[in-house]
Amino acid sequence: MNIIELGQTILDSYNKSELSAKRNIPIYLAQCFYPHHFGSDNFLTNVNHVSEMWKFADSMQEFRTGYYGSTVMKCFSEAELSLIKKISLDYGNLIKMFNRKTIPIGINHQLSSIPSLRILKQLKDKLGESPSVFEVGGGSGMLGHMCHGLGYRYTGFDNTQSFYTFTSTMYKKMYGDKFYDTHNSTISDVNKNPKYREHPITMIPWWNFVNTDFSLPKFNVVIMNHCFFEISKKAMAFILTRLSYENKGRTYLIVSGWGSGNRTQLEKSFLLWLEKEFDFREEEFCGDPLINPDGTVLLSFQKKSVDDFRSVPVEKRLNMKTNKTFNFKKVSNYIPTNLRPFVQFVKNSYRKLKKIFNIFLAKQKPTILGVRKPNLIKSEINLLEYNLNFSNIIKLIKEIESDLGKPSYTEDELLGFYIDRNDH
Repeated sequence: MNIIELGQTILDSYNKSELSAKRNIPIYLAQCFYPHHFGSDNFLTNVNHVSEMWKFADSMQEFRTGYYGSTVMKCFSEAELSLIKKISLDYGNLIKMFNRKTIPIGINHQLSSIPSLRILKQLKDKLGESPSVFEVGGGSGMLGHMCHGLGYRYTGFDNTQSFYTFTSTMYKKMYGDKFYDTHNSTISDVNKNPKYREHPITMIPWWNFVNTDFSLPKFNVVIMNHCFFEISKKAMAFILTRLSYENKGRTYLIVSGWGSGNRTQLEKSFLLWLEKEFDFREEEFCGDPLINPDGTVLLSFQKKSVDDFRSVPVEKRLNMKTNKTFNFKKVSNYIPTNLRPFVQFVKNSYRKLKKIFNIFLAKQKPTILGVRKPNLIKSEINLLEYNLNFSNIIKLIKEIESDLGKPSYTEDELLGFYIDRNDH
């Protein structure tokens, strides 16, 4: 089965499974796992035919090669570029089947994943075992390809039909039986499979993730790159709680870029609650400023409350704390009639100022614990290993394009020559 036939099979199967699963999903869970951020930008989150899948190869990563290759990181190792070349050629030869003007090779996404991979490389001693990654919002899936290439167990979770089906198609075609796609799996299916939790590479759709009876693959590191502030409040609380209960202990979290804050729902008060409820901590790791750039950090979290939510006693369920809100209508009965217009003006002004203030905070690129710089321990890292630079990246791309016979950028990147790249 070629990639076009495989992609259509996965797409049809996904649509059927999602439609069936929605019958058992509570209203609020279905609401919060709708891609609100993508919806506000009118981003393509659903496709009707496999012929559209080419659009998602390296999508949402446009122009990061130059930025990461020459500004964020200034040096690379031969091992890193060898991994990129192998994945790019295997990936590109499959994308070639779509017969488009260009052949995206995932180079933007691969380069922007390197800072996360460098932390994973240092975590083995802390973990006492090899990293097993659970990625939230994996996009075009390049981090999964790179983790698999390095021998790290990887699980991807995405709530959009377009990215999920594209990524699953690529994983299945490239890795065969090493890949486990759970979009059409039941609880019984995974329980009967003794190797399910230790599969080399797995994908979880949103409806299985929100089903708390559906066991997740083993993981000891969560990665949320370029997506944290694009997730709704309800979804964020659920995601962190689900991962906390599944992992039963402190879980490492790598964040490389916090995502767009332009329309984030995660205002400061919610972030403070998040930090307290999940006991977020900034973690240190062996590294060096030369190879561990600002913007990629290591945290850990663990939900403080460990109650089994299915066995909470009635008294506790009925004693949930609620935030007291100002009841203007009730208080207004005691305000003199001649002062009510002024009080109403103050009330309306407060609302507008609060909205403006939240927008201002969002544009300040908020973070958990205010962390933007990695907490590095001076170590005996062999910096001589990182003896390549951006000129080697350029040379590598030329070699790959020569092998594939077409340019390696996405067709959306062509728009950068017609519109402002910063708005792209």
